[in-house]
Amino acid sequence: MHELKHYTDPFDFIRYALSCEQSYAGGGKAASVPEMPGWKGYEVSDPERKWRLVDRYWVNKSGMSGGYTCMWDGRDIKMYMTLQGFYPKEATLFLREVLKFTHTHHKEFLGFRGASWLSRPKLGFIYKNRMSSAEGFDQPSCFRGKEAVYRILPSSEDDPTSSATQVGYHLYQGAMFA
Repeated sequence: MHELKHYTDPFDFIRYALSCEQSYAGGGKAASVPEMPGWKGYEVSDPERKWRLVDRYWVNKSGMSGGYTCMWDGRDIKMYMTLQGFYPKEATLFLREVLKFTHTHHKEFLGFRGASWLSRPKLGFIYKNRMSSAEGFDQPSCFRGKEAVYRILPSSEDDPTSSATQVGYHLYQGAMFA
């Protein structure tokens, strides 16, 4: 578990924990989860253990994946998010770049995933994230969404939004608790 400076704002801590070099987005090496075969993950906490973030996931041979991210404030859970979907290996490096960029540079809440839109034509990919409030919940802190990576087709390099095909996605949902 990585120790870091004390954060006073939970969103600052979450952004740090999801982008630091010990995280998935930061390119860290995931640790196996002994009690959960096939699962890997990351844990980050502040020095006083006021906040702790756990990010765990699994990926099977076909590229299907799922996981969860949760954060505690002492003994109280403050955030929980689950996701599932599919990403081919060729898109995961771009996904990591999007997540790192988002958690480092964006202040808006985006469901703990990437920016609403990010394009890297030279890499041949576009990322889109559509988050909304979860239907059927009275609490505005419940959210859900879909993130997806699209391959830019060669004929569309001048206008990357004109022609692209989806190569991977995650559906996600979660909640923030007061």
